[in-house]
Amino acid sequence: MLIRGSKLEVWAEWSYLVVSGTVKLSYLLLYIRIFGPFQRVTPVLWTGVVFVSLIYVVLLMMSILDCQPIHSHWDKTVDGKCLPAMVLAYSSGAFNVVTDLFVLIVPMPTVWSMTLTTAKKLRVSAVFGLGIIAVSLSITRLAKTPIVFKSTDPSWDLSTFAVYSFLELSFGFICCCLLTFPAFLEHHGTAVMSWIRSRTNSSAGSNSKSTSPCPSSERRRQSPKTAENDIHSLNSYHSSDARLTFATTPTGLVRSADLETGELRGVPSSTSRIEHIDV
Repeated sequence: MLIRGSKLEVWAEWSYLVVSGTVKLSYLLLYIRIFGPFQRVTPVLWTGVVFVSLIYVVLLMMSILDCQPIHSHWDKTVDGKCLPAMVLAYSSGAFNVVTDLFVLIVPMPTVWSMTLTTAKKLRVSAVFGLGIIAVSLSITRLAKTPIVFKSTDPSWDLSTFAVYSFLELSFGFICCCLLTFPAFLEHHGTAVMSWIRSRTNSSAGSNSKSTSPCPSSERRRQSPKTAENDIHSLNSYHSSDARLTFATTPTGLVRSADLETGELRGVPSSTSRIEHIDV
């Protein structure tokens, strides 16, 4: 039973590193999609992708190989050699906070370089700054690390530590998805709700056949522009709070709806094909 519990603990540690790195890469790749036309920030974002990838690969390999043989991680009856657990815990926690802060801060200079009013810049910054929740949890998790190693009841304190890790990853997922969820609702919300209503009426025993369209097939037959709309279904972002709409052309260009073509900063004239959307 103890071996099984130790195994789960080790696998949870490895899974945390994989998921944490993947969430941060998701943020950075989304930023590249949004801010691609800004030539000054794109190299920074790609550097961040490489840096985050290398950091988490190294941390994962350290976590896997810090005990030799590997199964001595969970089987304490095996005569193995392990690096001090505190070294890996502090290094992974510190790098986690650094990468969280990088992901949080990197879009801000670009947002503030746009020709928007100060109020709108603040609102857009708030949208991208939702990750502050995950950063706070990451810092709290790092602060809890010494308590685990000095604890007289490590099982209890480790469970608290695991809760902070779970919350950090969960809020990271949520905040990243919130950046694109409004665009999904804008393009598919009506169709999805119609389909749900038709299914509800059918399950209630309605004798009449439902004519509500399924969001994937029926809509394509009804509108010749549906295929084109579906291609760009997730290529826009609209927030009623931030009052900002991003639109992506087939080349990946994204820009605020409030910016006229002639006001774009650092974008060549070939980008005049930008799709204009009113807030």
